[in-house]
Amino acid sequence: MKFEKPTRALRLTTIFLREQLREPISLLWTLISPCALFYFITYNSAATGFNNDNYAQSTAGFYAYVACTVAFFGVAFYIVGRRESGFIRSFIYTPEAKNIFLISHLACYLISATAYCITFYIITKPAFSPYNLAELVNILYRFLICFIIFCSPALILANCKLKFQSANTAISVLMFTMILLALLTPKAHSHTLEAINHLNIFSTSKNIMNGSTRPEPFLIGASLILALTLAMTSAKLRINPVWSRY
Repeated sequence: MKFEKPTRALRLTTIFLREQLREPISLLWTLISPCALFYFITYNSAATGFNNDNYAQSTAGFYAYVACTVAFFGVAFYIVGRRESGFIRSFIYTPEAKNIFLISHLACYLISATAYCITFYIITKPAFSPYNLAELVNILYRFLICFIIFCSPALILANCKLKFQSANTAISVLMFTMILLALLTPKAHSHTLEAINHLNIFSTSKNIMNGSTRPEPFLIGASLILALTLAMTSAKLRINPVWSRY
């Protein structure tokens, strides 16, 4: 009985991972599209050659995008989807079941995010220089901190009274706004935009990935906030779907 909960969480995490592998289109969209966009944007630079020094600068935004996508379209969107489908009402109606579900859900996407990060590195690194294990470990460390940062607002969004389609729209608009703000602020030279952009977690994640911001303070703060949002989600997770199977 002592190890029952961890075992159940591990089994459920495995089931969720298998479910991910059964959706190849989602995997391709999350991973291949940023890789293709990276090579498309940096194609002209390839003529002059890349070097190891600008790898972090060139890929920081892409790593932040992958972390953001996995958090919002994985962690948040799938909770909304399971709620709408009746899965939560049918199987996750007790506090213990909610905790196991949330832990397994986060563990699944933490593993997925790790796989996405490593694969993105494998695909993009040869354009700059040979692979470097120490560099990969450092990138993965920063990437997972960014993923943790995105998970808290993703869970907050999942707790909102959103339907499946409205959640998709809200996530798309939110991500577009964050990315656009991060791209425009350095070029606009506006103090107002700069002040707003300080609250932009996409810009924060990009700075963590390119090395201009120390990740440790954000790791501590983001972990505490994630623990709070997990507790809130466990307490307030809605179990009534839009339609009832009964």
